Amino acid sequence: MVVAIEKGGGENAWNVTDRIFLLGFIPYRVVYEISALFVEDGVDVTVSAPMGIRSFSKWRVTNVGEKGCVVTEEASVEAHAVLLPFIKLTLKQSHEEMLERMEQVLVGMSQA
Repeated sequence: MVVAIEKGGGENAWNVTDRIFLLGFIPYRVVYEISALFVEDGVDVTVSAPMGIRSFSKWRVTNVGEKGCVVTEEASVEAHAVLLPFIKLTLKQSHEEMLERMEQVLVGMSQA
């Protein structure tokens, strides 16, 4: 769960404080940097976290007809092999939540 977001060092960079649970029950706060490159049809996002963890995501929006669109994501992670199962699980959960929120916003915009 995101606890705080602060402007980072770059133009499109932010420092995020996140509360996660190690082993499913040990609360832990982690701070990581997110940088974004906005492109015509979406955004490329790089996340740099402690312990050498880096993730890369490419989000793209494609129009489908007059009132529809498709959002796609390509993602990859660089991390120590021991950490990958935990990282993939939390990444999957957070990105599913982001897609659901994005869908709600887009549906709301199309109905306005």
